[in-house]
Amino acid sequence: PLTARRVFAAGDFFLIPSQYEPCGLTDYQAQLFGNLPIVHAVGGLVKVIDGETGFSYPGSRSAALPDAMRRAMTLYRHEPKVIAHMQKRALEVIKERYTWDRVVERYMALYKQEM
Repeated sequence: PLTARRVFAAGDFFLIPSQYEPCGLTDYQAQLFGNLPIVHAVGGLVKVIDGETGFSYPGSRSAALPDAMRRAMTLYRHEPKVIAHMQKRALEVIKERYTWDRVVERYMALYKQEM
């Protein structure tokens, strides 16, 4: 865990080019350390909002990943305030939607609806 925290803390972006990702937790971990994920929009990674909480690319075009990386690096070099805003927004989204309290609230609402 210490090595993982050091890796996340040292980065600005986190590449997740998965072809299949059933859940996707590393994007949250990256965002909590200020890394913006660059993800293939599949499975559990579709929750990364392109241009807001990270960068995502659809489909399987071979140029899609480098294009997403290029977009991220261009913003990083030329618009650091946009990157800072995205980092802040990613944390806000996690706090708004994905804390255990929020998850339990949604499950309880679902259970009540089905009873």
